[in-house]
Amino acid sequence: MEFKPEKRTVLLWQARIALIGICLSAIFVAFCSYGLFLLFSAVLTLALTCIALFWCLPNFFKTYTVKVTDSAVIIEKGVIIRVSHIMPFKRLVFAASHATPLGSFLNLKGVTLRAARSRVFIPEIDSKNARKLIFALSSGGNAHE
Repeated sequence: MEFKPEKRTVLLWQARIALIGICLSAIFVAFCSYGLFLLFSAVLTLALTCIALFWCLPNFFKTYTVKVTDSAVIIEKGVIIRVSHIMPFKRLVFAASHATPLGSFLNLKGVTLRAARSRVFIPEIDSKNARKLIFALSSGGNAHE
């Protein structure tokens, strides 16, 4: 089985980052009477938010892949630096799905995997695919699609 984040996942993360960037910039603008550097900080925050929204997030989620094999979960991600995280089923201790209110509205769930010394967060995927992933993990990767 292989899972890739959907366009809704990118939209969800773009909404989160945009909200944080706009709120932070508004705080800087509100206090810019204390120094001009705060106005510069607001402009810089908005510029970095735009870069994150329109370049970093879409490219990151294009590279994100979750594969469930017969013996492990393999998570590959990264734009500049590619990272592969392999979590064997023997070491997997805990797997759970969760949803935020906005994620529930978009019918998306995130998945958390824990092993003895590591924790992996899989960003939101379709709720049906999250259930399939949890079932595949609980059955040792022997689940059929």
